[in-house]
Amino acid sequence: SALLRSVFDPLPGEGRWGTVLLVDGNIGIGGDPAALLHRAADLLSTGGLLIAETSPLDIDERVQVRLDDGRRTPAERTAPGPADRPFPWARIGTPA
Repeated sequence: SALLRSVFDPLPGEGRWGTVLLVDGNIGIGGDPAALLHRAADLLSTGGLLIAETSPLDIDERVQVRLDDGRRTPAERTAPGPADRPFPWARIGTPA
């Protein structure tokens, strides 16, 4: 099953998860990969499996990003709104 929640908020079954997947760039959630990995470890049961995909490049990048779906006009993009708020993201390579 899937949940639409922040991984940093309380989640059902904490400490009893069999597997945590961090793939398709999800290691960047929150802009702090170490904090995310520690949180993932807290969710896992003893002997649980954490699978984390990293960039093949030697990169350690922390940035502020914002979403833009490309559907708004340039004038609409200058009007502030919740979708325009930047949020922290990270990209890390395996060496990091």
